[in-house]
Amino acid sequence: MNLRHYLPLIAISALVLCLNVNCSPLYRYRNSTSTPKWANDIANFEKVNKEQKYPDDAILFTGSSSIRKWTTIEEDMKPYSVISRGFGGSKIEDLAYYLERIVYPHRFKAIVIFSGTNNLTGKKNDSKPQDVLEMAQFIKRKIRAKYANTPVFWIAITPTNARINAWDNVQEANRLVKNMCERTSNFHFIETKDYYLGADGKPIKDLFVKDQIHLNEEGYAIWTKIIRKELDTHLK
Repeated sequence: MNLRHYLPLIAISALVLCLNVNCSPLYRYRNSTSTPKWANDIANFEKVNKEQKYPDDAILFTGSSSIRKWTTIEEDMKPYSVISRGFGGSKIEDLAYYLERIVYPHRFKAIVIFSGTNNLTGKKNDSKPQDVLEMAQFIKRKIRAKYANTPVFWIAITPTNARINAWDNVQEANRLVKNMCERTSNFHFIETKDYYLGADGKPIKDLFVKDQIHLNEEGYAIWTKIIRKELDTHLK
């Protein structure tokens, strides 16, 4: 057969390779030192999955350390059952990379995501708000590929004193992701800033632990109230 007969097949194969590798939003992070360091955390999630069974109507929480450090989440979210899958100081591309291994093993009533905060810290190597959106869109597609209409709740990046220099970019990233959610069926964006900013427009120090990044008990109590309200509104 003449080579020209194979050209359509070659073109299709090249396109598939492009979409799965070079053209994937994750391709730019192929040399990242961040994503590989969470391999043990993800492997531990898989180990727990084999040891523990969760009800099909549980709420899966995933994202960065603010989810991981939420030690009272099971009590706070009652009567909802919880699958807690926050890992370290992960970035949004880390969640995107491991999403299938974190999420796909489970059946659940809804997903709650908090991610992107470690991408916007006020440092020179920060991601751009558009990068955060790009990863959020990738995560959305990955979720919808398996869970066509499951409710997804995306928590806004919280203003913090330690990263106040990034606040303009944080607000822009929140705006972009909120717009994505508003244009997507059963995606809900959870606003938080009004609860964590004082009358002076600065983050309220007393809602955070010493590092002024992570929430303390009072800060989590507010998170609980905000998130439960959204869950109750859309799930009951």
